[in-house]
Amino acid sequence: MGFRGQPALNALFYRTQWLNLDRHGRRGSSSTTGLGDYRLSGWFHLPLLGMLIYANAGAVTTLVGTLVWICSHFLWVQTAPAWWVAVLCLVLFFSSTAYAMAFARQNYQILGWMWLPAALYAVIHDHAFLAALLWTGMCLFGLTQPLFGLIALSPLCFGGQAHYLVWLTGVSIFFTGLRLMPLWKSKQAVSSFKTTSKLIGANRENVRYKRSSRGMRVLDFYFVIWYGLLVGLLCWVEAPWVSLPMVGLGIYIFNQFFVRVADEQSLYILMASLIMVVGLESIPNTTILLVLFLVLNPFGGFLSIQPYASIVGPIRIFSPYDHSTLEKKISDFFKSVPAGARVFFAFQDPQGEYFRIFDGFRSVMELPFYVANKAGFLLFPNWYSVAETNHRKAPSLWGRSWPQIRQQCSRWQADYAVVYRTGLLGPPLSVPSWCSLVSTVRLEFDHAQFDLSDKLRQQTWILVKKKKEIKKCW
Repeated sequence: MGFRGQPALNALFYRTQWLNLDRHGRRGSSSTTGLGDYRLSGWFHLPLLGMLIYANAGAVTTLVGTLVWICSHFLWVQTAPAWWVAVLCLVLFFSSTAYAMAFARQNYQILGWMWLPAALYAVIHDHAFLAALLWTGMCLFGLTQPLFGLIALSPLCFGGQAHYLVWLTGVSIFFTGLRLMPLWKSKQAVSSFKTTSKLIGANRENVRYKRSSRGMRVLDFYFVIWYGLLVGLLCWVEAPWVSLPMVGLGIYIFNQFFVRVADEQSLYILMASLIMVVGLESIPNTTILLVLFLVLNPFGGFLSIQPYASIVGPIRIFSPYDHSTLEKKISDFFKSVPAGARVFFAFQDPQGEYFRIFDGFRSVMELPFYVANKAGFLLFPNWYSVAETNHRKAPSLWGRSWPQIRQQCSRWQADYAVVYRTGLLGPPLSVPSWCSLVSTVRLEFDHAQFDLSDKLRQQTWILVKKKKEIKKCW
């Protein structure tokens, strides 16, 4: 699913989604996610074709999608000097941004982003049919890409190409409507939008889990300054189409500090695409080349291609990660759990902080979630049960002490529970009398493959089964 351990396991999040969509359809409900009756019509944003491709060929998808995205800029050979187009495309090909998109950061969304440069070319050079065709491709593989693309093209309202905005908006609305149809038919549209808006930070009313990162992080501060200075330099040299990256910078600020519509990697590839358009539409000169080089090569630590703490650290060399050994371990751990069962995983209460959910190893948990869905039993809390209980009056999903675990098993009708301990050494975990030990697994996560704290690199999990209560008759 990926070229490194952590992103490969994290990508199983999307394979789990596809597994449910393939089984139940967008109009169905899943008994293996959420709290056990999760309506899949809420996944209107997921492109079925894109999910199918990515779930079955994750690593190939990001690599090929990135190469298509890069090569699509060669369309400009029809309007710009061929040598200039070749130079800019080579800068993009060897950039830290392209390397990160291909090997470290992207997911199924690359299947939508790869259409954007060609679509921008078609709009700028007045190829109406080609623009509509390419925009349709974007809409088939995503919602974020046409949305951000339309916003980036909004300066066209002040020029002679405003009709493109109307035309492309119509195409986007049509395909978005097709996605939303199952949601409207299920009469769950309002509740689904409300749940989603809480998770992305758009709705903060009566919310239990808050995204504290909506403030200024070092990463966001860096990219706002980095992009801002370089876009300002483009304005100073009066580069053509500089309005595109200016709007792109506004999208970045809005997404990172106010409402998280998209993941960070989508903003990086958007800014790279818009800056490339400026470069390709410009008369060849060294200033434009320097700005483009700097925009496309931010600090690799923020792109997950270098150690985060080292400014001049070595670039990571990526190869496809085989998660089958870990998957077999987890599958064997759960082999005694029958289909239809409910399993509670004991985590600390995150105290209302979204980024404390799952005790710091959120991406690792995608593997057991996938195994559970594949085997047909419910493992919770998961991301969708968190979403379903994301209001202050909802019952808790958390607790690591044995009394809390027993209470949660009773509350949520779970027959099994998983308890973890960090480290491989130490005395065996004692099991109280109300449950029996089923299985144990020891997991080790390599430093080169996983960005985990030292205490989480070695873990011991135990699976217990709740004993049936015998009612005494007197």
